[in-house]
Amino acid sequence: RMAYFKDKVKPTPPDTVKSSGWKIIAKHIKLENIHYSMQMLPYIDNLNTYIGKAELADGNIDTHNCKIKVRSLSLDSIDARYIYPTPEYLAQHPVKPDTIKPNPSDSIPWTIQGDSIRLTNSHAIYAMKGASPASGLDMNYIEASRINIAINDFFNRGMVIRVPINSMEAKERCGIELIKLNGTFSMDSTRMLARDFDIRTVLSKIRFDGALANDFF
Repeated sequence: RMAYFKDKVKPTPPDTVKSSGWKIIAKHIKLENIHYSMQMLPYIDNLNTYIGKAELADGNIDTHNCKIKVRSLSLDSIDARYIYPTPEYLAQHPVKPDTIKPNPSDSIPWTIQGDSIRLTNSHAIYAMKGASPASGLDMNYIEASRINIAINDFFNRGMVIRVPINSMEAKERCGIELIKLNGTFSMDSTRMLARDFDIRTVLSKIRFDGALANDFF
């Protein structure tokens, strides 16, 4: 014989306590031999990245106030390959409109600051799927080696970005060698700015300041 008893347990009341977020402090993190790959069609056909060594010092993450601050971030021996779809694929697979309503709590932009960011001894390819590199500079297949970049006082908050490039050098597959680049790139919701840019290759050099409205495109 079976008996049935009605559950008289009262439902748990809704949680009315607001989350205070997380505060994460990382004094020192060192990682080696990192492999990462992803696909996000129709924007990215394939992104494959190897990082020989990554080292972070004095990192702070505040999820409540949406802030990330890092004293030092160093990345060494990166091999990155970004392959994007062909125009034919994009024509056959148009981007669908986003039907997900944004969460109001996500409207606060994150503030990201980096006192020192270094990229050394790296290699990268940015190419269209199926493209074979032509002789000379081929915009469908850009490959750079000996990439070294030093950035100080990086800042990003929403549309506002400031990238003070202390030094940058690289060599493109076609033979163009960038032996020096420094200057400050910045952008907000209305325009992009280039200040005190000094760019030099083996055979040329240029110094300039410039501004471009975002609606130019």
